[in-house]
Amino acid sequence: MPRGRNRQVRRHRTAFLLGLLLVLGLVVGIAYSYLGRGAVVSTVVTTLTKLPEGSQKTSTGVDSGPFEGMNAPDFSVKTIDGRRLQLSELRGRAVVLWFMAAWCPSCKSAASILKSVTAGRDVHVIVVDMWTEDVLRMVGLLGSRETRPETSEDLLAFNGDFGGDGWNLVMDDYGLTGLYQLRYVDSMFVIDEEGVVVLRSDGPVSPTALRQALSK
Repeated sequence: MPRGRNRQVRRHRTAFLLGLLLVLGLVVGIAYSYLGRGAVVSTVVTTLTKLPEGSQKTSTGVDSGPFEGMNAPDFSVKTIDGRRLQLSELRGRAVVLWFMAAWCPSCKSAASILKSVTAGRDVHVIVVDMWTEDVLRMVGLLGSRETRPETSEDLLAFNGDFGGDGWNLVMDDYGLTGLYQLRYVDSMFVIDEEGVVVLRSDGPVSPTALRQALSK
């Protein structure tokens, strides 16, 4: 390609990226003004994690998930009380993997549903607080006046008020939000005994859906 053509392509590409950043900034400002911080992280994470047409396809031709019927991505983390937790080592029992934030209004109801439905079941529950410095940095909100990263103390207090005994509490300092391609705060996965996702709920889960997933 001629040198002049290369410069023209670079100028167009730069103009496009600047325009995209301007639009994203306007979206963030509007979301803060009218909808609050939950809408901001949903909107921005959706923008940043949505795959372009034709990119990162699986062998079945769909966007990489994980979606229902796919193997759950493995991970190794530490709980806030210092225990190591690796997903693949939990095979043989169902796992509920819940991404939340202590400030999130719908998460209080979700915790009640999760507590009720899992009562008496032999299930691992992993609660991941995604409102961390790493995630806020990823979506461009770290350091903004309206947001504050949550700490393990916030998660522990939330679990004490609304959670269940024996739940595994994790701060997302491990990239799980990106690994599982989260679009919303308060999203839940049910992973069966073989490590396969049987439920993905982007947003608040219903008791019926959770109960059915755990019965599969």
